[in-house]
Amino acid sequence: MDSKAVNCPSAHASFQLMGAARLDIPQSIDDYEGWHYLSHRIVRNPADLLSHTRRVLHARRPSLNSYLPGALHDLFFTLGRAGFSLRSRLYSAVQSKLTPDHARFFELWLEQQQPPDAESPDTGTLNADIPQAGISDADIPEAGKLRFTSAMLPALRPVDQV
Repeated sequence: MDSKAVNCPSAHASFQLMGAARLDIPQSIDDYEGWHYLSHRIVRNPADLLSHTRRVLHARRPSLNSYLPGALHDLFFTLGRAGFSLRSRLYSAVQSKLTPDHARFFELWLEQQQPPDAESPDTGTLNADIPQAGISDADIPEAGKLRFTSAMLPALRPVDQV
């Protein structure tokens, strides 16, 4: 028998990330494969703060940079007025990757503790017209019961497709 080496394909992102304790996505995972995996997890459970955090940090990669404002918006939207520390830390971690308009938009959101009543640089829609998820700090353990609604869809689209 010949002993030929067999090159096995790498495992899908979902298998590599399942149960992983790291916030960053390993470089071995394709940028878009990781993005789609995290996005699907968030669609299934919009209150999955670990997936939101991973997706924001993952969008710092150059090929995904246009997705960064949307990922950050989704996290801010999901948390509402809760999780100021998480929102502030993630904003600080990605601020240098945002356009000045996006940076100012999120700064205002942090200052006002609600979406600014100005046009979002991403969607051109008034944030005052978008219903809030309404999560408070007391609701976070129960947040897994939230339902995904079509009103949240615009926030899931990447900037370059809006």
